[in-house]
Amino acid sequence: MRKRRVFRILVFGAVVSVCGWMFFAQGLEKFVPVSVLPAAAPTLSPGMVDLDANKANNCPSVLSQSASTHFYADIIRNRSKHGINYYEARHNRPGEIQDTVVILTPISNSVEDLPRYFRNLCSLDYPHDKISVVLGEDSSRDGSTFKIAQDAVKLVEPYFHRVEAVQLHEEWSRPPVSKHEQTIQVDRRKHMARSRNKLLHIGLRDEKWALWMDVDLAYIPPDLIQQMISVQKHIVVPGCIFVNNDKTVDVYDKNTWQETNRSIEFQQDQSKKFVMLEGYNGESMRRYLPSFRKDGNMYIKLDGVGGAALLVYAECHKRGLIFPPFVYEHHIETEGFAKIAKDMGYEVIGLPYLEVIHG
Repeated sequence: MRKRRVFRILVFGAVVSVCGWMFFAQGLEKFVPVSVLPAAAPTLSPGMVDLDANKANNCPSVLSQSASTHFYADIIRNRSKHGINYYEARHNRPGEIQDTVVILTPISNSVEDLPRYFRNLCSLDYPHDKISVVLGEDSSRDGSTFKIAQDAVKLVEPYFHRVEAVQLHEEWSRPPVSKHEQTIQVDRRKHMARSRNKLLHIGLRDEKWALWMDVDLAYIPPDLIQQMISVQKHIVVPGCIFVNNDKTVDVYDKNTWQETNRSIEFQQDQSKKFVMLEGYNGESMRRYLPSFRKDGNMYIKLDGVGGAALLVYAECHKRGLIFPPFVYEHHIETEGFAKIAKDMGYEVIGLPYLEVIHG
């Protein structure tokens, strides 16, 4: 069994090398050589900065918090009363932090989401001079997403280290159905993987961390970045929930999960080309991240991740960790990303007591 697994990883190494040339044909000089099986995982060593000296994270008043922001903040606050603050658990006092971060956000037909997205960014109390933001537009049909993104960039650019909007030109003609329609998921997520890889190539420079963030998040905690970095793991995700009109909460991100014996056995009976689409076809065989809140563990080892808010130690990306647009161990895109990361020796961790809210 072990020999077979090593063989699969070696085959994957060849695939990553080919894909590396496909996705990163230009500008490879800024990446270290691809090493699918590094001798040792990259060492994590946070640079410490005093947050007290970085209080001037001002943004334009037009991007001040809305009533809905306070509504969502109250929900998160109530859910956190008996939870864990990951940053304070690892540091003697709030305020000592951290490293440079690039926030990478794919956008498509996102005109209505962009104002709230930039309000979320401006709400972050992490030092803004340590944050870069790169939006990658792709396959929009509304004809104005990229133009509005460019206008927004000009508005907030003075308040962050670097802000850019780029076009990815990874066109995909999506059928006229909901993006959540099951029949298009394999093609859709293969396309998303290619877009993420291209955005990674364009957007990541010398930052220490890459934070993948959805454009349509309704709320993120102001201390999201320092809480995630403080755990000091290679790949970190918070829970992602959805708030109903009656204020009840459901799991939104069903790509972030831990395997069970049942799910592993099921996959062993499938062909190599079979793609496991989580969140469809009735009850899940996995455990979603929010379900671990009742267990009381500070963090959870995961086998799959979503991209709503996904923190990656940048060195992992530079060593060849990408989002597979091909089937890898029955998964693609972010879930396939987690499978590859584990086979490369990286830790994939979920924080059940840290949550973002999806729109």
